[in-house]
Amino acid sequence: MANDLPKDVIPLETAQDWANRWNKEGANYLSKNALKAFLIPAADVEGIIKDDKTYHIRGYLGLEKLNDGSLEPHMMVVGVDNNKNDMIDYENGYYIYDFSEPCPNTCNQKEPFISK
Repeated sequence: MANDLPKDVIPLETAQDWANRWNKEGANYLSKNALKAFLIPAADVEGIIKDDKTYHIRGYLGLEKLNDGSLEPHMMVVGVDNNKNDMIDYENGYYIYDFSEPCPNTCNQKEPFISK
């Protein structure tokens, strides 16, 4: 299935692994690293809001453990229905999108969010 997924979509198992790591190690990660924002591709938002069943978007934080042992933050985003339940159904096109371009590295370079 992973090869058939749209760009920036991750398998449920990967999302669960990253979210669990965030829950266990997120506070420690933030105490040692700056994390200000995430760059979110418009195409991913369009993929989430694919029909009139999506009323909201929910973001989850996650940490991926890289081969060198370091951690990389991720924001994982899903569509949410009118009952505020996550819409995750890969067979019907409701995916978990990975926004793995955190700031620093992809920060805005002008005010108002970047103070001089």
